[in-house]
Amino acid sequence: MGTRLNRGALIALLLLGGCGEAARRPNDAGALPVVPTLAPAATQLAPTPQPATATQRVPAASTAAPATQGVPASALSPTFSTYREPRGVFTVEVPANWRTTPLDNGIGITSLAYNATAITSISLSWQAEQLTPTAMAQIAEQYKTRLLEGYLTKNLALSGLQQDQYYVLSGTATLTGIPTTIEISLEQTPGGTIVLQSWLVPTELWPEFQRVFQQPIQASLTIDDAAARLVVSP
Repeated sequence: MGTRLNRGALIALLLLGGCGEAARRPNDAGALPVVPTLAPAATQLAPTPQPATATQRVPAASTAAPATQGVPASALSPTFSTYREPRGVFTVEVPANWRTTPLDNGIGITSLAYNATAITSISLSWQAEQLTPTAMAQIAEQYKTRLLEGYLTKNLALSGLQQDQYYVLSGTATLTGIPTTIEISLEQTPGGTIVLQSWLVPTELWPEFQRVFQQPIQASLTIDDAAARLVVSP
């Protein structure tokens, strides 16, 4: 049975990057999730077109439209594709023209848009014990360090928020000259699956990006706790 994550008012961020060992050993920096290491490029206001490899669907009340350079996110009507994790751990809807690839290590995906200035990562792991609030904050902080180490980072201002089994670290920074909104979230389902999502998005795009892309992606994420357990603890 799939599990849909529900954060109510806290629905803001999620996409995974390999948090298995980090979840079990939150103080071990070497066990943190895989972090995309991409050279930031100049901001572009349209996703980089990529051939779709998954089954496409157009969201309700939306029509498919090709991305056009210079068009803001609010003018886009994205076509979403279903990404199915090969071992059945999760499914999620992502824009068909984003460059989405599985993580090299761990369970999850990384998606690139806006000439790779917008980076979304989702990673999952599993453990029977529920993470403590302290462990969740430690994992998020360590992941943040790894996530930003490839950038020239200035004006970093992030804050954490904890609610039940959900933790989000969010704020802004200037990454290699680009004002960027950062969100890192960590959540554990009642069935034990640990979900880590990170979002790096140019701040000028963030309000519309949330509505057009982030919220539909998060709402579509479905997790199979039993499959996650089998992959992590065969």
